[in-house]
Amino acid sequence: MQHFHSHRLLISAILVLTGLTRTEGAPGTSAAQLRSKGKGKGKGKHMDAQAATAELGNLMAMAQMRLKQAEHHHEKLVKKTRQQLEKNIEVEAQNISKAVTEYIHDIDQASADLQGVVNTALLDMVHEDALLKQEEEKAPLWGGPVLSAHARLNAQIESAQRDLKKTSRHRDLAVSNAAQSAKDTLELFADRKLRVKLGDLSPLLKEGTDVIDAVAAAATAVPVHNSTLAAMNITNQTARMDRLGENISAAVAVGHQAAAAAEKKLDKFLSQAANKVTKNVSSMQSVMEKAEAEELKKVRGDAK
Repeated sequence: MQHFHSHRLLISAILVLTGLTRTEGAPGTSAAQLRSKGKGKGKGKHMDAQAATAELGNLMAMAQMRLKQAEHHHEKLVKKTRQQLEKNIEVEAQNISKAVTEYIHDIDQASADLQGVVNTALLDMVHEDALLKQEEEKAPLWGGPVLSAHARLNAQIESAQRDLKKTSRHRDLAVSNAAQSAKDTLELFADRKLRVKLGDLSPLLKEGTDVIDAVAAAATAVPVHNSTLAAMNITNQTARMDRLGENISAAVAVGHQAAAAAEKKLDKFLSQAANKVTKNVSSMQSVMEKAEAEELKKVRGDAK
């Protein structure tokens, strides 16, 4: 309604000017000219003034009627556009929430896969320690390839465990950042020009952002499955422990790559979603501006 109120004075001014310059005289004859012609004629002057006043009243009444019609149409347009916007927000919120869910699953899966490899390596270390103890009972072990391989494997396991702890600490922050980026994308619907035309959009947006928050809060940890390492089939203890260490290093690298790929995938999706939302908002603005222009054109055209 505010948009049409801003045009009320303009339309009224046009009508006033039109009313004051039109009378029952010849086409193009102004009220001032008729009054000039009527000087000295007494009653004619009074009748011309009455006719002009009556015509002005009729024009203003017609203008008010047309303006009310335009405002009614505008109300229907606003209602229809808000309903369409609400639907668009709901659909986009579901799509974005799905992308956030996939992102959380991907980073959790990467951690779970690494944890499975570490768990398997820890179990194997129990086996390797038992073998070393048996060897030491036969003869003291002073260095050598086996002990070096054991030390390397133990260091790689500890490094992977530190990596997992770091990932766990940053996991909640990563999820929070992903959810915030998703909500920022959705809030592009709250364009300033669209808010001017449709009013407060925060209730509509809150429903969408609540969906995203719910998805982030409901994310559960991915089950960890211990891996089956091919290294266990290697009979040479030194070679076996070296292979286990290589598997752990590879799993750490794969986990980092998977997490980076998940973030890149989400960023790409949100970028595409942002472009889609921006185009959607622009389209709605264009439709509303065109409809408003048509209504105002009718009002001005009918008033002349």
